[in-house]
Amino acid sequence: MKKNKYNFVHFLVGDECNRIAKLDINPKLNSEIRVYILFSEIERHFKITPQKLKKVKRKGFTLVE
Repeated sequence: MKKNKYNFVHFLVGDECNRIAKLDINPKLNSEIRVYILFSEIERHFKITPQKLKKVKRKGFTLVE
């Protein structure tokens, strides 16, 4: 990313991550926090609407990825 003049960054969370990589965890989870970061070099700066990410609370046995 450092070598690029501009980068586009987007976060995949929760169900978006589950569509890419399903998990089968035992014992059962109480909560799950999954975040994938996608980025790509872009040619020029442009304006976009900032992504709104929901805050997730940890409860009991929690997966953090």
